[in-house]
Amino acid sequence: MKSRTDAGFGYGYTLKEVEQLRHDILNNPPARHTYPRVPRELKSLVKALREMVYLRTLRSDCLFEIYFRSAPIFASLEKELSIDSVGHYLPEDLIAGKLNRYDDQDCAVLKYYDDIAVTKEKIVGERTIGKQEVVGVIAWKGKASGRVRVVFSPTEAHLVKEGEILVTNMTVPAYLLAMKKAAAFVTDEGGITCHAAIIAREMKKPCIIGAKIATQVLKDGDMVEVDAERGIVRKI
Repeated sequence: MKSRTDAGFGYGYTLKEVEQLRHDILNNPPARHTYPRVPRELKSLVKALREMVYLRTLRSDCLFEIYFRSAPIFASLEKELSIDSVGHYLPEDLIAGKLNRYDDQDCAVLKYYDDIAVTKEKIVGERTIGKQEVVGVIAWKGKASGRVRVVFSPTEAHLVKEGEILVTNMTVPAYLLAMKKAAAFVTDEGGITCHAAIIAREMKKPCIIGAKIATQVLKDGDMVEVDAERGIVRKI
């Protein structure tokens, strides 16, 4: 049986994972942080920034909730139409009763407001990547070395082993158990208030975000050094 998760994508936490999370939280309370004194003239700015961070997180939570709640609707539609995934079909075609399937590898969908164009011609050139390192933004300083584990969805998070370097497009709450095992995190996207950055600060693990092409340059099993003092991930 699956329990729900705020991630919104893929499967939720299993009941066993929820029990483990509860056990870890109750038995390993987070350390108390000491914060520097904030000058009086900056307090109003800090208050506004805190509100912005809260609203940004709330927005993401609402989106994830919508994704999660709508999943059964999509599943029902797929069963009714005998299709593999609504992701391969345009909403306009489904409404019109047309089952024109578009494969991600064979076409591109361009949308500008209400106008949609589908083409099977390449709209961007192919790019060859042969780099030995990637550069990003430091979310939490430190250094770590280990083997790369590239994760593209929460359903793959269980593959992360103790001490590996988690490399992903961006993290969501469903990655939490994997992040506890990982020695460091590297993401293609994200800013200083993204999920990976927040968790890295809480866990005090080296983290580099906004590396853009990390999931393309780094492959499962690569030995890398995450230098979050300079914002560089280097193959070794």
